[in-house]
Amino acid sequence: MKFLKNWPTIVSVIAIVLVLHIVLLPAFLFFGYPLSYALVAISTTSHVAITQPELDVQIDRIVYDFKHGGYSVYFVSPTSQDTYFRMVCDGFGLIHLDYSDSAQSKGHTVARVEQDYRNRLDEALAEAEFDFEVRQCFAEITHQYGNEWGSINKDFGITDAEVQALELDREYDFREFAAKYGRINIQIRDEQVTVERAAEILLELKAYLEKQNIPWYGMDFSLTYDHSEYVILYDFLYEDVYEEGLVDRVQESYDATQKHFGE
Repeated sequence: MKFLKNWPTIVSVIAIVLVLHIVLLPAFLFFGYPLSYALVAISTTSHVAITQPELDVQIDRIVYDFKHGGYSVYFVSPTSQDTYFRMVCDGFGLIHLDYSDSAQSKGHTVARVEQDYRNRLDEALAEAEFDFEVRQCFAEITHQYGNEWGSINKDFGITDAEVQALELDREYDFREFAAKYGRINIQIRDEQVTVERAAEILLELKAYLEKQNIPWYGMDFSLTYDHSEYVILYDFLYEDVYEEGLVDRVQESYDATQKHFGE
């Protein structure tokens, strides 16, 4: 019979496949199975086409999570920069998490503006020449709903109603948002860890950022040298950074921060 005549070839092919699988198994464990990528792509695109037919989206990338064995599928829109979402599947293409309902969230618009804000701040600080070291710094658009657990100033941040009033894909100037909702988080290293030195640095930072046309509403400020002592200010407002009485306001803010966090 033909099958019996070809059995050595068939056995050889099976053996080669098994050997390849064993050899490539470590790679599959870390990077995922090629067949799973295909199943995940087919499953998620079909699901979106059925449940969200109005969305103009396509797969941007599929990322394998070797710790949990899942596949994250990232969808983006070729026609809308603020339309995107993620889905999570197992290796068989079964969907475990579906975030397609948030594809056109106005929060994406805020996140885009916030990224512009961060990029501009990073560029400005890269060019700065201070007599102190900026260890870490980033900017954010603060949301008021996040202040219930953290912020000292309860009215600081963009409200949900203001977020919902935004237009998807509209080009906004980050400065408009930064002046009203912008928080700069900055960590400073300097040999002098005192309230007086913190006041001096705040004045220098404010002057530099004004020159760079980078507004902000509040600042989370940390001054240390060797991590044995700190001057930490939470939600120190832009409007409070002026020379007259500044040391007193910094001391008050420091005391309020210590009290707020129970230190």
